[in-house]
Order: sequence, then structure tokens, then C-alpha cells
Amino acid sequence: MTRLPLLLAALLLPLVTGAAQVYRWVDDQGQIHFSQTPPETGQAEVVETPPAPPPATDRLEALKKKAEEPLKKAAELKKKRQEETQQAQELEAYCERQRKELEGLLSAQRIYVTDEQGNRVRAPEEVRQERIRKVREAIAEHCE
Repeated sequence: MTRLPLLLAALLLPLVTGAAQVYRWVDDQGQIHFSQTPPETGQAEVVETPPAPPPATDRLEALKKKAEEPLKKAAELKKKRQEETQQAQELEAYCERQRKELEGLLSAQRIYVTDEQGNRVRAPEEVRQERIRKVREAIAEHCE
């Protein structure tokens, strides 16, 4: 029965002492001893003790951080999806405008531009053909 308290003391000693060394030795009567200091006479062995557990607040913070990670990732993913959806909508609106402009250029025999004096004048056919080419390039590059 006297060994059980000694064993409990040996197991609980690291919790109290932190990183201090624990020594174990047997005296002349065969009694096992544990202490922070080695005996003055005789041999003693150093007992490997597990490190003290971190304070509960550290563990709580670690658990909170671990629980917040998936929430952060989900929020980032949601934001990214919203941005992608907005970009897709903007691109679709741009493509629709380009298609309507191409339709108008192809159906009109004449197009008009504003000159330096602010007058509305008929543009040459080359200007119309150049606009058609540019609009088609934009559609091919961004919309298909």
C-alpha cells in the first residue's frame, strides 16, 4: 500500500514541477523514492516525465481557431463565387451589347458619325467594315 501513494506522487509531480527532473532510487530498506534532487549516496535514475499540458485557455483558443477555419474558407469560397457570378453577368451583358451592335452594323447600309464640328455625317463604307471587323473580333475573343 505504501507504493501506491509514491506512484501517484511520481505521476503528479511533473504537473506541479513543470519541466524539473525527477529522480527515482531505492534505499537500503528496499523502499522506492521519487524526488527532484538525487540522493546524496547511491545511484538514482532520471524518470522521463511527459511535458505539462498547455493551459486550458491555449487549448480553447486552438479549438476556436480550428473551428473558425472551415467557416473562413466557406466565406472566402462564397465571396469568390459571387465575384465569378458577377464577372460572368458583366461578360454576358458586354457580349449582348456587342451582338446587338454587330446586328445593327450588318443590317444598316449606312452609318453616321460625328465630325470635328459636331455635325452628324455619313461615314464611308470602309469605316462601317472596320467596325464590323472589330466587333466580330471582340465577340470571338470574349463571347464564344
